[in-house]
Amino acid sequence: MEWVRTVVAILPSWSGQSRASLQPIAELVGVSVPTPLAGGAPDRIAEGRAKGFGDFEIKHGVYAFIWRSSVFYFAYNEANNANLVGFHLRVPGPYESQKQASHSFFKTINPLLRNLDFGISRHIHTIREIIHG
Repeated sequence: MEWVRTVVAILPSWSGQSRASLQPIAELVGVSVPTPLAGGAPDRIAEGRAKGFGDFEIKHGVYAFIWRSSVFYFAYNEANNANLVGFHLRVPGPYESQKQASHSFFKTINPLLRNLDFGISRHIHTIREIIHG
């Protein structure tokens, strides 16, 4: 929940596409993803949702939330400033939303895990994967 909320808080919403690609994982953890459209922006919410993937699995005692997005603008703006290559974004990147979201996740979960005293926190890590397509 914390991871999704942090990414949503960082991502600006223009056409709704990038944020909507988070909806499949957000539904798994019970978080809503607002996708307001900027004035005059095309509605790309359905397209963004179709380009997102979310799943949950448990293998060998490891719990994994899996999220992928094939929204090009999301991937590009995550690590770059698109204004340097001819775009005119109101809020240019790099957003580094996933890096910041992982930090928020650990900041929230580590104290909870330490209180359980099972030594689980050393087995938790995040993997970032963005599909360019």
